[in-house]
Amino acid sequence: MRELQNVRMKICIYNVDDGETVYNHLPLLVGDIENCTNDGFIEVVNSSDPDSKGLKWPVVEGAFKVLVKLKRGQNLIRLKYGEEILIFKLYRENPSFKHFVRPVYIICEDDDGYFQGPDGEDCSPQSALDRITLGAMLIQTFTAENLKEHGLGRYTFQIETNQLNDPMCHLFRSKLTLERAQSMSGGDLWNHFAKELMESDFDNKDMCKWYCFMSFTRYKPPEDVPYPKTHGEILKYTKGHTALGGGGLALFGTGNLHTWARYIHEIHSRFTDTRKIDRKILMDDSAYREFYWANYATGLGASLHELGHTFNLAHTPTGIMARGFDDFNKVFTVQRLKVRDQPMTKRSNSSSNKTSLPRNISSGPVDGSPFKRSHKSKMNKDICYGSPLRKVILFKLCNS
Repeated sequence: MRELQNVRMKICIYNVDDGETVYNHLPLLVGDIENCTNDGFIEVVNSSDPDSKGLKWPVVEGAFKVLVKLKRGQNLIRLKYGEEILIFKLYRENPSFKHFVRPVYIICEDDDGYFQGPDGEDCSPQSALDRITLGAMLIQTFTAENLKEHGLGRYTFQIETNQLNDPMCHLFRSKLTLERAQSMSGGDLWNHFAKELMESDFDNKDMCKWYCFMSFTRYKPPEDVPYPKTHGEILKYTKGHTALGGGGLALFGTGNLHTWARYIHEIHSRFTDTRKIDRKILMDDSAYREFYWANYATGLGASLHELGHTFNLAHTPTGIMARGFDDFNKVFTVQRLKVRDQPMTKRSNSSSNKTSLPRNISSGPVDGSPFKRSHKSKMNKDICYGSPLRKVILFKLCNS
């Protein structure tokens, strides 16, 4: 392979360096196609992983954000846009922490473990395990990028892995019956599972933070009631739901798990899914935006918020530890310079022109390298949505 600095490349990367070592399984690559303002697709493949398949990600007005799964050790990453190709190395190592995050999917003793979702959606326990595992990888990636952006290094929490060194999610069968679980409050469920998990046969219980999802969340408004309009009304008709984090346990319902991506190639389409939730049938937990993508953004972002509480993080005026998690999708998707054909709330519309994902169509690479480092770069500013290039409150995501 020819040295990158000797080759002029049209594919430019902003947030990682050739040969860099990262500690997350699914790094985010932010970049653009120089001298290009067109839409299209860019393909990424990990040539070092025999199981890796080339995945196409959208290029929006010349800009892109892609995710690529890494194996431990050296990874040869190949990006292709038209005839242009960029090849570079990334190394992945596990964080050298004794403590780790343990994803768990909780099933009642007399239940089949299927979560609620629309017709045609795979809501099986295996589907849940896959979605939660991928969700854990995405919040791990966000944490790494956010800390790096704020000058603290690309560090992140460690996810429990299996024998193949891949992130995993456990299936845990509780001793609670379905009827009993759905009659309990969120606080009572948190207390019960905190005790039950610590008395379980899991190993290393004192070394983990539990990242848990309850399969038995059910939303069912009476047929004769008006269309639910407030979040309070929605919660009134929802059983087996909570979003609580503290101590060693972050606990969530699964009312919007059906909107989450199960596979990496689904991430972009799920984060841009403009179908609307039918509140007569399914739970809407999207900060009143109602779209599938908004339920995914709020649900996944809120899971990091609650996990943050287990890391002893308090609420903050802005960002993930406030309501910044509602915009979590914008970390992984490219927004157009001129917002069009995109559902937005009144609040997000008011700030979108100030913080929507910028572009940098420069005249050429900095120092001849495709890995740009100009602090004047607008794209560089948007690795994590709306964050300034200075040290700020940990986990700050956006000015909301």
